[in-house]
This record gives sequence, structure tokens and C-alpha cells, in this order.
Amino acid sequence: MTSIQYLYSLIADKIHHEVFPPESAQPIFRDFKELVSTSDFKIQSTDKYADTLHISTTVLNTICQDFAGISAKQLLLDLKMTEAKRLLLYSHLNVNEISFRLGFEESSYFARIFKKKTLLSPTQFQGKYRK
Repeated sequence: MTSIQYLYSLIADKIHHEVFPPESAQPIFRDFKELVSTSDFKIQSTDKYADTLHISTTVLNTICQDFAGISAKQLLLDLKMTEAKRLLLYSHLNVNEISFRLGFEESSYFARIFKKKTLLSPTQFQGKYRK
């Protein structure tokens, strides 16, 4: 049974790379990251990003997995958290304004996700690292 699963995975990888070779995926990955940053993080759905890039969500997730090792949704969240850190340190916006700017409907949800990712609340992060 294990050898059948292994054979299947080899065939699936071969088909994936023939249909969607890695060198053609890199520009799409770069375009996805650029689109995320230029849309000011307002787009919440990876489906909408995939539609804008004229690919399926599955293909977008596969590309992100290949280049970043995480799903498109997780990459989007990581990019948002990086932007949140930048805004917390270098802007005069409060936590509610930052959460709204990054597309979070609830600032409490933003704070919970931020704390999960950084082990500090947004306010603690700001107090610790802001000069």
C-alpha cells in the first residue's frame, strides 16, 4: 500500500510540473505578493486574488506551497502581520485603525491573531519595540 501511495505521489508531481512548470510559477508568486501589498490588504479572500491572477485557488495554493512552504491564506496573513508590525512601530495609528486598515472587521480578532503570531499583544509589541 505504501509503494502505491509513493508511486501516486511521483506521478502527481510529474503531472503538476508538466502542466505547471516551476519556472512559470515564479512570476505568478511575485505578482500575488505584489497584488497583496498594492491592494492595501483590503481583499480578504484568496479566491479573489486567484481570480485577479486568472488562476484557480488550488493553483495559487500550490504555487505558494512551492515557493513559501505555506498556503496562500497563511501567506496573506503573514504579510498582513508584517505590515501590522510596521504600522505599529512607524505610524501614529492606534490598534483599531491598524486592524481596520488591514481589513479586519473586529479589532479583537486582529489582536488575537497578532498575539498568536508574535506572542505579544499589539500594544505590548508597540511598547516593547517603539523608540
